[in-house]
Amino acid sequence: MVIQSSTDFLLEYACPSTRSRVLREVLGLPRSKPEVAALQAAILNEPAVRELLACQEADGWITKTFHGYEGMEATIRLLCEKDLDPGEPRFAAALESLQARPERLYWGIGKVGRILDELGFGGSQTICAFLLAQAGLEAREPIVRREVSLALSAFRGLLECPSLSDFFEIYRDKSILRPDTVWPSIYHLRVLAFTQSWRSQENIDLLAKSVARISAWPPIPEVHIRDKGQLIASALFPMSDLSVSLASLTDAGWMFWFQRMELLARAGVLELIPALVAQVSELKAFLEAGNGVFTKRLSHAYFKNWGAYSGLMLERDWRSKVRRECDLTFRSLLILSMSHLMAA
Repeated sequence: MVIQSSTDFLLEYACPSTRSRVLREVLGLPRSKPEVAALQAAILNEPAVRELLACQEADGWITKTFHGYEGMEATIRLLCEKDLDPGEPRFAAALESLQARPERLYWGIGKVGRILDELGFGGSQTICAFLLAQAGLEAREPIVRREVSLALSAFRGLLECPSLSDFFEIYRDKSILRPDTVWPSIYHLRVLAFTQSWRSQENIDLLAKSVARISAWPPIPEVHIRDKGQLIASALFPMSDLSVSLASLTDAGWMFWFQRMELLARAGVLELIPALVAQVSELKAFLEAGNGVFTKRLSHAYFKNWGAYSGLMLERDWRSKVRRECDLTFRSLLILSMSHLMAA
């Protein structure tokens, strides 16, 4: 079985963070299990984790900004991805600091963060909610529950207009969203992927139908949002071209594909969308060709540079073929196991 082969490979060769996540997210073990808990000391000793925690300020904040590369957003993402226990005192302090100083949520993004929130396109508040949700704090934080509702509204909006032209128009030679329309951003999908409270059959069907509609439409060029004559770059791009062939992906495209497919699998809708099921079949073929290991040689800075939209590398670097294969096999394994597709 390809799932078993991938799991065995990662438990033998991967870094402590990946091994911890395989035990928890693929094999279903809780953090309290000795074999999971024992990995926390090694995770704390991983260079990326040590370097981030060494920069922590007295109030818990890490780094000097919020959005973008080397900001708090990327820091929380990476610590979650590294599987550091959110109850670890320094990590818990960092999460508390997100809510303690709300003005900091606009560092690195400025007023654009407020505009995107006000227009329903996922700004600073949505980013904060996603980070708290990824750390497992959905039940504790009202901001997460509020943003879950807004994320569902963003996807519901895709079903309210019959054609792609209803959403977009050309302004200054750029594609912009028409007034009073909405298109879900990567942050809306992230919020839903890491939360549970919304998961009624009705809402799952809503999300599946919305994503299926995107996958049936042609690729959408770079999209901007217009606010009083100002054009604002959005985080809509990962949700604008879902119907792709893996054979056509660039190395950068693979990074976005892995990220998007993992989120859709977490949200529980991947297996409900035929175009995406076909992509999972292609992924399984890659793994089968490598006896459970993703051997395709990929290399792009997007994998290693942790920012708002990039970053998937958990190994310390890809100078070793095995380390690269561990990272790419892990992302593949998550998609296959969480989507419940072709697990055999």
